[in-house]
Amino acid sequence: MANLARNYYEQLQQDNTEFDEIEREQAINNTLEVINTRITETDQSNLARKLSNTDIQDALKLSANGKAPGINGITYEAWKFLDEKYIKDYNSEKPSFNIIEVITKVFNDIEEHGLIKDSNFSES
Repeated sequence: MANLARNYYEQLQQDNTEFDEIEREQAINNTLEVINTRITETDQSNLARKLSNTDIQDALKLSANGKAPGINGITYEAWKFLDEKYIKDYNSEKPSFNIIEVITKVFNDIEEHGLIKDSNFSES
């Protein structure tokens, strides 16, 4: 069952179907016409801003233990442990690796520049 699910999502992520740009725009417009709920200008501004370290830390804290966000099997506990270790070492004035800062920079870079084709980023 797990292999079936993995294969399905791998194929979903690798669907390289080319869309006609006019058809794509029309599909987007058709979808937007039937959506009654609109986000506020404040929400739009919040969505447009870059992620902060606090955003990433908050999301990590809300992530369920025993789950892995990618097929690599690295659980949220591992990311939480790395963050806790960094904070402990930082407070003890020891050099340490700030995983939250790295994740923040990665996601902001993706937002700004997109993904490199064939990077398989979504698999990790």
